[in-house]
Formats: sequence, C-alpha cells, structure tokens
Amino acid sequence: MLSDEEKRELKTLASSAALREDCEMLRRASREAARTCSVDDYLAFLKMLNRMLRVKRPARPLPVYANVRL
Repeated sequence: MLSDEEKRELKTLASSAALREDCEMLRRASREAARTCSVDDYLAFLKMLNRMLRVKRPARPLPVYANVRL
C-alpha cells in the first residue's frame, strides 16, 4: 500500500500540466519510432538485447542411452 505522503505526491503529479505534456511528447516520439522502424532494425535490436540479457546456463551432461537402434 501507498503511504499518505506518496498518495499526495501522485495526486500532485497527476495534476501537473508539464508532466502531461512530457508524457504526450514521449508517446508521440514512440509512435514515430514505431512507424520508421524496419523489421531488420527490430530484429537487430532483439539480437542485441538477447546477447546482453543472456544467462549462461551450466552445461548438462548428455544422456547415455544403453539400447539405441537406428
């Protein structure tokens, strides 16, 4: 839950015209970027993000099959 002070701060921010203008500017900028972004750019971004956030998993031993038929 939020404290009374945090609730007052959120109400003050909600009534701020400057904050609304800033949020609208960010919204417009993101829409513009979405229109100009190509599929290749998006895939390159996803590849880079995958490399940055990849978690190295410990190597698992391969299973040993006693009876394998081809």
